[in-house]
Amino acid sequence: YNFGGDQSAAMAAMAASTSLARKYSAFNGMNVELDASGFPSDGRNLKGATIQSFAPLDSLYNRKCGEVIDVVTDPAVVTNAVNTMIGTMDFIFAQPALVGSTYDNYFGPAEAATNRSKYSFVAENGIKAVKVCAKCANFKRMVKPEYQDKYAEICEGYGADGTVSALALIPIKKNGRILRGALEGAITYRGIQSFTYDAPSSKWPSSGLAGTPPDNSFFRETDYLQTMMIAGSGKVAVMPDGIGFGESGSCFKGAYIKELYKAATVPVYLATKQYIGKDTNCRSELTDTLAVSAYSEGGYASVVIADVLTSLGFSVTNINAGSLAHNVMTFVSAASGQIISDTVSLQFAWAVPIAIATFSSTVPGIANYGDLDQSLSNREGRLRLIQFVVASLFIPDLRALTIFTFGFTGTGAGEVTTFLNPEVEKVVGEGGTICNNEKLDKLCLALSQNNVAQMVMDAPVPVSLCHSPYDELIPFLSQYPDGMPLPNSEFLISDFGTLTPPASGVPANNFYGHGASKANCDLAYAFDVIDTESPSLSMSGQCKRRGKRGN
Repeated sequence: YNFGGDQSAAMAAMAASTSLARKYSAFNGMNVELDASGFPSDGRNLKGATIQSFAPLDSLYNRKCGEVIDVVTDPAVVTNAVNTMIGTMDFIFAQPALVGSTYDNYFGPAEAATNRSKYSFVAENGIKAVKVCAKCANFKRMVKPEYQDKYAEICEGYGADGTVSALALIPIKKNGRILRGALEGAITYRGIQSFTYDAPSSKWPSSGLAGTPPDNSFFRETDYLQTMMIAGSGKVAVMPDGIGFGESGSCFKGAYIKELYKAATVPVYLATKQYIGKDTNCRSELTDTLAVSAYSEGGYASVVIADVLTSLGFSVTNINAGSLAHNVMTFVSAASGQIISDTVSLQFAWAVPIAIATFSSTVPGIANYGDLDQSLSNREGRLRLIQFVVASLFIPDLRALTIFTFGFTGTGAGEVTTFLNPEVEKVVGEGGTICNNEKLDKLCLALSQNNVAQMVMDAPVPVSLCHSPYDELIPFLSQYPDGMPLPNSEFLISDFGTLTPPASGVPANNFYGHGASKANCDLAYAFDVIDTESPSLSMSGQCKRRGKRGN
């Protein structure tokens, strides 16, 4: 399926756009090899493909495994970076209704400047940013013997046979050395992405925190805000790149499949543990006590990660899952309805195609894989989804790419060819869900097997939910039709203060939707992790000192 020539004009327009961080001329002669059944070779998007511009992009974005990306010894620089990031969030702090009851300990219900002035975070230490990498099988020995069989199951998941990567933010003293002793950990996770190089280990600014201008796009991404705050408070924060990103960029991207998050996360946490042990000559140790905290796709990942770590004997202190799509079937059904009506939020235009592509025989190992009649998309639409995912390797302006590829206008007035399976379109168009159509039994099973409600109910600590009633990407009522949280969970934020629901539904200028809520939730979650009193930690003694002195 060749998609080079017919998109050259659109790609040239994107390359000329001032909104792009870098200019590309990547779309020349790109091909994706499909086998006789129409599947990408080996289930991956780059195997056997002719992609002329991968190497230049790789040199621009990818760091080497083990590379120390940044060393910030002065805590004041971390504090300033966090507050600079907060300073870009005028759309949040200018909304008293959003802020008034949400942060009663941190913000008052006043103007934006006053709210920001009450922001109370001050870093206690510097941070060291490192790209860590891992092959799953190589870290089995770091798990206690009684859990090694369970760990081996993780290494059988899609993408686990290759190398995965992460950004690790490690707390350091002013002399540049890692804090001594037993260190508590945290795993954060980004929201849904498609651009291959939107990986945390690639995204950290090459100029470092001290040299990055406030208008850099990095400072508009609250994924990193939470991660920096946690590391600046003395805990090790690990942010996986995810399968299909960073070192695993040759894998087909997917979302809301449990196995993807296990394979992307557990090995890199162990690799970070190994790195700290070696760097300090065993004078410091990343312990098995940690928090898990994220939003959107990351909120889903948080529940899965907490579950698998608990099964491996780790002690999870916090599980924060913002905008959680715990019922994948109802989320995907709602997304399909948005496609049919052309009301896909243009702010998150790329997210829906990624979710649809995941359940369209692109990621092996799920119940409907290999049966195109049970695909979420139709056959032509599936090829366009494959095109979109591979194109996302090259084009960071995903909103423009999505509009071009699928024709979304977000107004409900466009004439969009839905690219959905006709059986999906039929049942969802009639107001039902995918599982209401018996012809879609395998697709229903694939979606239902990746629901995480039971994981929430079985979690070792109550799960903190944070979900706006005006979330346009993961509609609140698609997950909580009765307005109540799941057992063993609680709403941190589900209603923003004095906000009165508008008569017509979501406000036209939605300050209360998925994006604005993410910033609120990430901030609240960061404080939650920071303020949780650490248990008494001790070093396990697994790490064996070398003869020479460590840093």
